[in-house]
Amino acid sequence: MALNSEGLEGLIPRAKVLLTLGGTYFLAFWPLILVTVASFSAVYLYFGPKFVHDAITRQVYLPQYVDPYALLEDQRISETKTPVNTNSYLYNESHLANRVLLQ
Repeated sequence: MALNSEGLEGLIPRAKVLLTLGGTYFLAFWPLILVTVASFSAVYLYFGPKFVHDAITRQVYLPQYVDPYALLEDQRISETKTPVNTNSYLYNESHLANRVLLQ
């Protein structure tokens, strides 16, 4: 039977084959599913509730609210800093290149 045949006469057999194919596609992944479930179960049995916890025993502290406008008004933002370059050779070369371009 051709799955790409035209017409209504083969609709039911084609639908049956396509549903069977789609319904059994996941069976190929059962080994992967079983290995995943077995490995997580083994790790959970080894570590116990420390492996998966619901965070009931932890206190949650919200961070202190900082007004963004107060941060923008801070003078440190508008200050310019001198570039920090650990390689003095490259720093000096770039200044020499700038001086040549400016002259």
